[in-house]
Amino acid sequence: MSGKRLHDLVEIEHVPLRFEGAGLYIDNIYIMNIGLPARQEEIMKYGMGFILKPKSIDAMVTISNLGQRQAILHDVSVALGIYRDSGTPALVPLAKRDLEDGRVGIFVLPQDQDAEKAIGVIGNVPTLESAVHMSSEAPKGRGDKR
Repeated sequence: MSGKRLHDLVEIEHVPLRFEGAGLYIDNIYIMNIGLPARQEEIMKYGMGFILKPKSIDAMVTISNLGQRQAILHDVSVALGIYRDSGTPALVPLAKRDLEDGRVGIFVLPQDQDAEKAIGVIGNVPTLESAVHMSSEAPKGRGDKR
């Protein structure tokens, strides 16, 4: 998988954000708790949510890597800007994983609210060499036997 981009590994979908009480969700993926109504309004106004659905078991392992998720958040923030001020932890971009099926929810607050551009940026994030694992090619049984 070395040298690939995320669009080779995942399907990317723009999904509306929603609140259940104080909990912020992208689809069924819990992102964080936002208690202040003013912050909830800001998030609904400026926030965007994306779901990354892995195309294979290898892709699932790759996008579950924390460094890979940080790279996604970094690239989106740099390319589209970010709506944030220092000392506002509720306005931090986050990537959370659904442990059931391996999907990753991406929460960002971009200055440029163009969902198609954001999908393009996410799709063009390179896969990190340290994040690439070929679980499908691992030997059966103990991992150290070849």
